[in-house]
Amino acid sequence: MEFEITTNKGDEYDNEYDLPRSELVRLKDEIINQTDYFKEREGFLTKELAKIGLTIDEFVSALDNLITTSDQNNDDVLLSWY
Repeated sequence: MEFEITTNKGDEYDNEYDLPRSELVRLKDEIINQTDYFKEREGFLTKELAKIGLTIDEFVSALDNLITTSDQNNDDVLLSWY
């Protein structure tokens, strides 16, 4: 089961999109607090992270980095890759 995260992503081929900072904070909190919502999706997340060689702790650290080091004057965080 996937996580429900709001983005402005048009499709899976977009190479950049905005994500509300509040969604990143919510996701990080769900994981850290081991909520029922997270536990229902933990297997999915672990499997997907394994594909890119990350642990859940490393993913939480990456989320924290996005939350704290992105432009704090903007409510959205820009994700892009090429």
